[in-house]
Amino acid sequence: MEALGENEDGAPGDMLVRYTSGADAKVHVLQNGAVRLAQLQEHIRNIWSTPGNTHWGTVTDAAMLSLTLRLGFVIFASQEQGVERWIKGTNMEDATFPYWGLIYCINDQHFQVAEALPVGTTHRAMYFERETLPASIVAHYNHCNNACPIGVSTLGTLI
Repeated sequence: MEALGENEDGAPGDMLVRYTSGADAKVHVLQNGAVRLAQLQEHIRNIWSTPGNTHWGTVTDAAMLSLTLRLGFVIFASQEQGVERWIKGTNMEDATFPYWGLIYCINDQHFQVAEALPVGTTHRAMYFERETLPASIVAHYNHCNNACPIGVSTLGTLI
């Protein structure tokens, strides 16, 4: 499902939405879609902004969610992932996401929102614009995901 934009031929706030299943794609008018989209965004924002237990899954689930939402995840691990590696490798081929969220993974299956207190600030944050991710987090992510560091896409690259 993809929101295409306002339905210029309809009532104010109506949106065009495309539903795709395999090769089939159908466009429908979603009445009051702009308000519904804003409500969905607020609902997701509330879920992700509440520290605590929010999801059981795997790194593969997080990678699929990341691609769908176009939101990068830095997944801190409760267990060392190799010598001095504390961020999970996600085998992503695209790390050019404009926003990045911090997640803490307990025992390889339980995820919860994580927070960081960047140097020189007084407020903790759980998500960042790519350019404002703390340098130490970027460096360690890139060390743990050296095949596709933050800001790089290897899509279509032959290895």
